[in-house]
Amino acid sequence: ISDIADGGKNVLLFEEHNSNELADLMEKVLTNQSLQQCLSENAVTVGRSFSYESARRDWKEIVNYTVES
Repeated sequence: ISDIADGGKNVLLFEEHNSNELADLMEKVLTNQSLQQCLSENAVTVGRSFSYESARRDWKEIVNYTVES
């Protein structure tokens, strides 16, 4: 998850089992339009990195590297 989760940019992180912190973050997202926009835009950017084409390209590089080694 740390590969894709960038605290404050595309995800809001909270301490495990801390329902008060989660509630505070939920309220923050619901009431802050600029935060909503930021999280949304960055989530789309991250999502694009997991496309079929990028996965195909990554696997092709791995296979080529393995064959050449």
